[in-house]
Amino acid sequence: MGLSAVQVGVPWKLYIVRDGSGYRYFVDCEYKGAGDKFDSLEGCLSLKNVDGSSRHFIVSRFRKVVVSGKELVFVDSKLALKEIDLEFGNLAAVIHQHEIDHHNDILISEIGKEYLIWEQ
Repeated sequence: MGLSAVQVGVPWKLYIVRDGSGYRYFVDCEYKGAGDKFDSLEGCLSLKNVDGSSRHFIVSRFRKVVVSGKELVFVDSKLALKEIDLEFGNLAAVIHQHEIDHHNDILISEIGKEYLIWEQ
């Protein structure tokens, strides 16, 4: 759903989000929470068990966020950075919070409670 550049060793404040229309690229973004919070069950490619399976955590997240920064877009067949202030809700809000937290060196293992999924 999302991937931050720092997760693949690139020290940029850049992340990619997949939505219904394809991929969107966000640069130097911050978020401000709006409204209430809820418990979100999240996994992360940066956190794996010894067997390679994902670890999951319950994280308190805002239901809505306003993301400010820049979006990498095509204008006249050229890449450009567009200033943004966009509101996202529900799953999209969680994804943006998760990816922006990576830029601030915050992992869900530090702010959430581990949720153990038992397999038979």
